[in-house]
Amino acid sequence: MSGLKGKFVRKINNKQLLIFITMAILCMGNSKYLIVKGINSYVEYAGYFLLMCGIAYYFLKKQNECKLRLVHIIFGVVVILFSIGIIVQPLSVSVKVRLVLTMITIASAAIIAENYINSFADIRAASYGVLAGMTGAMLLSVANRVSLFDNVNEGILHIGFNGGLEYKNYFAGSVLASFMGISLVYKYGQETQCNKKYKDLFILLLETVLILLSSSRGGYILFAVFLAVINFDKLRVLRRNKFLEAICFVIIILAGIWFFYAYVLGSDTYLYRIRGVLNYFEYHKSDWFHLLFGNAEMAYEGGGMSYVDNIRATVGWNGTYEMGFINAMIKNGILGIIGYFIIFVYIIFVCIKCESGKQRTVCFSVLVTLLVSSLVESYVCNIHTIFGIYCYMVMSGLCGMMKEVYKSRQEISLEPEGLL
Repeated sequence: MSGLKGKFVRKINNKQLLIFITMAILCMGNSKYLIVKGINSYVEYAGYFLLMCGIAYYFLKKQNECKLRLVHIIFGVVVILFSIGIIVQPLSVSVKVRLVLTMITIASAAIIAENYINSFADIRAASYGVLAGMTGAMLLSVANRVSLFDNVNEGILHIGFNGGLEYKNYFAGSVLASFMGISLVYKYGQETQCNKKYKDLFILLLETVLILLSSSRGGYILFAVFLAVINFDKLRVLRRNKFLEAICFVIIILAGIWFFYAYVLGSDTYLYRIRGVLNYFEYHKSDWFHLLFGNAEMAYEGGGMSYVDNIRATVGWNGTYEMGFINAMIKNGILGIIGYFIIFVYIIFVCIKCESGKQRTVCFSVLVTLLVSSLVESYVCNIHTIFGIYCYMVMSGLCGMMKEVYKSRQEISLEPEGLL
């Protein structure tokens, strides 16, 4: 019996080691030094090869029966919606293959990674993998004298710590991804040992400082959103006190008004994002083909310019295109938006079906943060930074855990009372 237990523990540890290494490599793929050297893509491809192999192996391993399940249908439908626009667009074969593989990766991480990440220990391994990748990127930059700081046009410090990654906003997103996972484990991972909890607490404090040093206002907003949602269960006490509930409601309204005027209307960079969305729809207002299927040709078949500059050169230089929604429209069109909608509805459905309020809170904290991120960055449809793919994996894993709990409770309820 002890031999079997030891074998089981080794298997779990091996999987967590794979998750740790994969996340570290993926995060290293955004290293500023590797980008300067032009080899970051190879590191990124290696990381996603490991990720897809891991997801596929653990997903197929658990499929004991050959019958069609809802998750299979959803995965197939989403992949088709993601891919059909790319296939019908006039793109080169290499670009089509690359984009379709990107969309399959997002669909896999969001829907069928529930057996790849199926415990809080797995989430912890992924979070520390991201942290290790950031540490490696920072050491590479320090050793090769690559700047660890970016200039900031708006804000107090006028300088932002990028931690050796491509840009300070991506660094803030990567730190936040690790912070979110470790927070979930620290708060809800009952199997975590006491000495690990002290280590996790120290890392959480360190990552809080790193997010502040990044001077990324988008990072600050997502950080605040996550903390608000993950601690939402503490607000239940307000239901017993109508006065406190009213005060909190007024504070939330005032905070929302302040955010709108101070950040949305008072930020030139955010207005550029809004203008970019308006420019895109104005440019395609009579072009139903590109609205329905996307216009990736505009972004990926340009004359040697960057992704964003290719788009701006076509639809207008007075806007920018970091928002997740507009990036999804460019790559996949309305059909792709429907695919993302199905993913999020599926996750919400699993959360609502779960009877545990804590598990719902955990999953919703990641989901809401990812959705809000689409208003400031392209994380929701971008695999070149770790934040989006990490959130999809964690949500898929949490959905798998919730479904297992629901399934086990159903089995118990079907047991004859005399056997209980």
